Amino acid sequence: MPITERWSKSSPYDKAIVGLSAAYVAITAAYLVWRGNFVSPDQFFLLVLVASVLLGRARTFLWDWLPLVVLLFGYDYVRSLVPLINDHVYLKPMIDFDRFLFGGVPTIALQSRFYNPESPHWYDYAAVTLYFLHFIVPLSAAFDTDVAMLVERLAAHERKEHELTAKLTG
Repeated sequence: MPITERWSKSSPYDKAIVGLSAAYVAITAAYLVWRGNFVSPDQFFLLVLVASVLLGRARTFLWDWLPLVVLLFGYDYVRSLVPLINDHVYLKPMIDFDRFLFGGVPTIALQSRFYNPESPHWYDYAAVTLYFLHFIVPLSAAFDTDVAMLVERLAAHERKEHELTAKLTG
């Protein structure tokens, strides 16, 4: 069933759950962009956990998301060990490759052409917004998918109840 048809057949409660979840994520994202912060995966996990508790589905959320969060914490932990293992950052091979491929360093050329610290342009704000959104959008999409799956589970459970009731009464 296409999502538009499923949406049109959804109950007002289901639509409210999806709408409130999307609004929560959008308001959180707007606040973080406005404050100039970005959300680390652990902070996002806590924000979404709060939303899940408010929606009454913390257990399902933890079951679905805990493996991902453990992997992200493990990645952050291993990443924090890198300075202890190797304190040299190897940038020269990548810069040399850029010079070979493009005849210069593209990031420096783009910044000298488009960036003016005294007068930010609209595209500077758009770039910052996109930068912040890349932290939020993938996890938000996953959370929204999780909410959509919950709505589908509830709808399937409701259909099974109706079928069982019809069989028992008819």
